[in-house]
Amino acid sequence: RVVIVYDDVDLSLGRVRVRPGGSAGGHHGVMSIIKEIGASDFDRVRVGIGRPPERDVTDFVLSPFHSSELEIVEQAIVRAADAVEQLVLQGVEQAMQVVNR
Repeated sequence: RVVIVYDDVDLSLGRVRVRPGGSAGGHHGVMSIIKEIGASDFDRVRVGIGRPPERDVTDFVLSPFHSSELEIVEQAIVRAADAVEQLVLQGVEQAMQVVNR
């Protein structure tokens, strides 16, 4: 069983969402995982980093967070870890009900 945790520019900074398998949605890291394992039916925990205003997305995702964002990011990391635990112990449907509210 595989659970992937990854950053998502389509979610606001700090938001955490659980979802079952599906497409890569344009995320190059997820595309690479799908290509490598030959399947897309793994569960995912998406952690929002927000979309940059008028800035190249590649540069944005590879740059460090601003100091004013660090508390939000730290809280998101804790929520993402809790989401993985919920997913593993209770399954994806239950984790979605708890986390995606």
